[in-house]
Amino acid sequence: MDNVMKPLRKNLDKILNEHSLWILSGRKKGKFADIKGWNLDGTNLEKANLPFVKFHLVTLKEAQLSGANFRFAKLSKVNLIGAMLDGADFEGACLTGSNLSFSECEGTNFSKADLADSNFEKACLDEANFEGAKLQRANFKNAILSFAEMSESNLEDANFSGANLESANLEEANLAGADLTGV
Repeated sequence: MDNVMKPLRKNLDKILNEHSLWILSGRKKGKFADIKGWNLDGTNLEKANLPFVKFHLVTLKEAQLSGANFRFAKLSKVNLIGAMLDGADFEGACLTGSNLSFSECEGTNFSKADLADSNFEKACLDEANFEGAKLQRANFKNAILSFAEMSESNLEDANFSGANLESANLEEANLAGADLTGV
């Protein structure tokens, strides 16, 4: 780790520890984490406990986030290109306008999340859970969605061209205007 990254990592650790204390104390101690515009590319936050955290315009390209808890977090316009998100929990989170292209999201929970205008192009989303999610205008071009749970989700105007939807559950999903070319 170079000299520039050391202070950033130390500051990030402090902020996330304060956030964890805030969560564990029922919002009586510590401090809510609100991070804007940081470059956290390649950061390892595996199994981090970050519910309700707020990241805006943060870049986490190729970050290690497997098993992390982002329940009800606000992650708007976050760059997660090539991130490892296997088994992460984004239930009820807001990821509007985020870029998850080329990410690994096997078994990731996006249930009831707001993912409108997000990009999942060429992402691996095997067995991901999108039940009840808002996915209007989401881009799933050439994504792998085999065995994905997408029931009751809003997929209006989503792009699935070239996607693999083998054994995906789309029961009661809104597919109005969705592009299913080559699925």
